[in-house]
Amino acid sequence: FKISAKRVSVLMAKPLAAMSGAVEDAKVQGSSVYVVSLSGRGTALFEMGLFHRLSRMHNKIGFFRPISNRPNGQDTHVHLIQQVFKLKGDAKEMSAVDYDKALNMLSNGQESELVDLIIEAFEKYRHGKQFVLISGVTLPVQSVDMNFSFAAFMRSPVIMLMRYAEGETVDRMYQKVMLNKARLDDLPAKCQLSGVAINRVPEEEVEQFKADVTAMLGQVDVPVAAVLPFNSSFKNIRVNEIHEALNSTVLYGHDNLDRFETQDFVIAGGSAERTLQECSQRPTPSMVVVDARRADVLLALLFAIQSTTVRVAGVLLTGATELSAMMKQLMDGVPSVALPVLMVRLSLEECIAALQHLSPTVLPSSQRKIELVEGLFDKHMEQAYLDSLLTKDTERVMTPKLFQYQIMKKARSLMRHVVLPEGNDKRVVAAAAELVERGLCKVTLLGVPGDVQALANQLKVDLKNVDVVNPADSPNTQKYADLLFEARKEKGMTPEKALDLVSLDANFYGTMMMYDNAADGMVSGACHTTADTMRPALQVIKTAPGISLVSSVFFMLLPEQVYVYGDCAINVSPDAGQLADIAVSSANTARAFGITPRVALLSYATGESNTGDLITKVREATEKAKAMVEGKEQKTPIEGPLQFDAAVDPEVAKVKVKTESEVAGRANVCVFPDLNTGNNAYKAVQQASRCIAMGPIMQGLKKPVNDLSRGCTIDDIVNTVVITCIQSTQTAA
Repeated sequence: FKISAKRVSVLMAKPLAAMSGAVEDAKVQGSSVYVVSLSGRGTALFEMGLFHRLSRMHNKIGFFRPISNRPNGQDTHVHLIQQVFKLKGDAKEMSAVDYDKALNMLSNGQESELVDLIIEAFEKYRHGKQFVLISGVTLPVQSVDMNFSFAAFMRSPVIMLMRYAEGETVDRMYQKVMLNKARLDDLPAKCQLSGVAINRVPEEEVEQFKADVTAMLGQVDVPVAAVLPFNSSFKNIRVNEIHEALNSTVLYGHDNLDRFETQDFVIAGGSAERTLQECSQRPTPSMVVVDARRADVLLALLFAIQSTTVRVAGVLLTGATELSAMMKQLMDGVPSVALPVLMVRLSLEECIAALQHLSPTVLPSSQRKIELVEGLFDKHMEQAYLDSLLTKDTERVMTPKLFQYQIMKKARSLMRHVVLPEGNDKRVVAAAAELVERGLCKVTLLGVPGDVQALANQLKVDLKNVDVVNPADSPNTQKYADLLFEARKEKGMTPEKALDLVSLDANFYGTMMMYDNAADGMVSGACHTTADTMRPALQVIKTAPGISLVSSVFFMLLPEQVYVYGDCAINVSPDAGQLADIAVSSANTARAFGITPRVALLSYATGESNTGDLITKVREATEKAKAMVEGKEQKTPIEGPLQFDAAVDPEVAKVKVKTESEVAGRANVCVFPDLNTGNNAYKAVQQASRCIAMGPIMQGLKKPVNDLSRGCTIDDIVNTVVITCIQSTQTAA
């Protein structure tokens, strides 16, 4: 198809009213932004970073493309954003017109009809959303002009994405901005330039370039949204990208596909020794491509990766669908194969040809690249610009994305010290390395250093900044044993028993680190029972002032809001006083995590609508809890008894609650009357909504100790440690 520049000009010149009746009802500018790349490149990463920042500010954020970027296929931008940010809805509704159809309409002079389709789809999609990020299109000719025109018709301000070129000057950048701003101003349908973003700026020039371009563009009231540095990591191809591009079978290293990356491929056509030599000479880890029948090369690589002189990102076996019986038997006997090993049916030659067309990208599974993008935008995206985009009358709630961002940010600012007693568990070792690598906290890992390092070598993780301590021969063991004896001697503790506990039970050693103020919190339970984890803390750390018992909460990361549910894991049948303690502790936990608590004590009846022993207990607990928070500096609304629907649904609350209420219909902390109710409720909500249930988070101790599920993942451990760091601020205050 051919699209003439003349037809694009005609499209831009047509009066707005003649283009689409749908525009007449469009909302005012300010509830969307349209990304236009002047180079036609680099929008996917930019849009992901911008969406990341916007999604932390509001929960009803959408993503829309006027024209899909894939002929007769899945739009890659839409798929990436939808999967990474877990957007609900049909992906087809997130783009208006198929690429082929759009080209056909433009080549046949149907510009007006195309705009009608785009606006109709956009207005339908944006309904009920607080903000929509619109992704510009890439077409054969005059894409920039076409995007400006679409933005004007959609009543959306534009953010111009500009690519830094070698030798770029501020004056030249200013001229480009002014030229394109004039094109926007000349449109019949006026379109606002909301800001300018510049990417791929050399890192050492970012601050000065940003200062200079901000000063110059400030003279013409054009905000600088972001000046983003170039990062060479985006040039690397991760193994998960190779896996998805070739539709390979993953034989080994499933968990490390996104951890291993490469810039080049080594074709193993010669001997195994020659292949190893090739890999050792490359400056970065290589992906080795080899015929599946070459067992000698595969075995040599698996042995060689134990060495620091041979750097391998993974192995790609060609020309087969499964390993030979002998090789499979041999490989199955290896305790843990961390190196990714992929297999494809393609021949070696076909595979080489396919790899020549492979370029670095970001996939929904590219967690490391996604975190890198989010980190760049956290640092370099201007908050003032984001604030200017969003309308002022939208209610801010604690969204899951905002919650997860804030706890990570707060953990980094606190830099607490957490002890992990289970250095013999590879999940804990991997989590410890990740926590330190991401700058989330300081970590002490308990275990035999040689054994811990062996696990780290298998996992290909770096423990150089993790303190590994063996309680059996630590210089602090005797000191901690003495402290334990003094703390528990009235309960029958002897010096000999104290020494045995501290030297042989890592949970006791970790607890005594906290008792001695050598650690701020502890996380255990990956391979210990809840009793083993909590017993030392209950005996030595004990409960916080004013709190009579330890309880738990779950953070329920529902799509539109984060709720706190308690107690769903510890106390079987609390009495009224204990239930009041749980309510106050849960409110304090919510507040520590940035959630302004509105506490509902739940029952099977609302207000005075029914009677019974359980309702009486909840009513008494409510009064006790109110008394506990009365006079406090921070107000904590607490009400009960309330049924769950009356607590969280404003419409139901209007019917069931006849008095003025700060909680009914707006509760975000839900306190259940007993463990049976709470445990089943959180699991029912989790399973029905498929939301993340983060917990159980223990509360009420002087210092935080949290218990992991024995089926926990690395991410579960990281999240629990981060939460523990933030909980420590409550006890330190």
